[in-house]
Amino acid sequence: MGTPVLLGNHNDCNIDKGRYVETDVSGYKAVVYVPSGIDNEQIQKALDYAYSTLCQSCYMEFILADNFLLISKEVFDKKKVFKFNLKKHFTDCQKSVRNTMKLYERHMDEDYYNEYSTYLWDLIKDKVEKLRKMIEDKLRNLKCKYNPYLCSYAITIQNLVQQINDTHKHVMEITEREYGVDIAPSYENHRAKMAFTQADNCLYDIMHDEAEKFRDNIEKDKKILAVWSDITRTIYNPINAKKARISAFYSMPEETQALYNLREEDGFCELKDGAKRFKKGA
Repeated sequence: MGTPVLLGNHNDCNIDKGRYVETDVSGYKAVVYVPSGIDNEQIQKALDYAYSTLCQSCYMEFILADNFLLISKEVFDKKKVFKFNLKKHFTDCQKSVRNTMKLYERHMDEDYYNEYSTYLWDLIKDKVEKLRKMIEDKLRNLKCKYNPYLCSYAITIQNLVQQINDTHKHVMEITEREYGVDIAPSYENHRAKMAFTQADNCLYDIMHDEAEKFRDNIEKDKKILAVWSDITRTIYNPINAKKARISAFYSMPEETQALYNLREEDGFCELKDGAKRFKKGA
């Protein structure tokens, strides 16, 4: 007997007639799924919003991580541990961070981003060292069997790099909520994926079997969390960000400044009508 076909009352099935669209962000092509009802203008707005937000968040965190990596390398060299697996993993991590930063800096004047980076780092470098020292002291109190001084650098690196990953994910989630389209694939290369993997490897290279042992003790320590929050508040403070942008603007050559209008209220630069965007190497 054949399967009966039920007639009469039934629920309509709504089919999502979405489509796949190829995006191109700074030469990086990706395919994203676009639900029905979202046009190309909405997609472009989502891409622009995500890029602007990443530049105001992840890029600042990249600056923090990059500067701390430089300090850490000097320490590892001095302690004669910068070799073998640690050297490989650290170098790959640093390379990934710097290559990704270049994507953000592509449309910045070199003098601009050097001053911007220096200004922000000067605001937080003492706080970062305070954080590292607190982690070191915590490990000593917990009787970590490996060098707490070196371990504190590895833990700080891992947390700084992981913070970038978390922020990137958060920006993509906000963009999808605001604009109704998931454009995360378009900005995958703005995430420094290799850095996260290698930062973890560096942690294990130094702490070995104790890499996970003290995680909760450190991550749940209220005093350590308070310093971490202070660092975050400092780099995201609108007044500090504004001062960094204005300082960076005036560090550029006058002929480059002339291409932009400086918004005194927030420090952002807007390209003047008819002006050609500065391009490094041009």
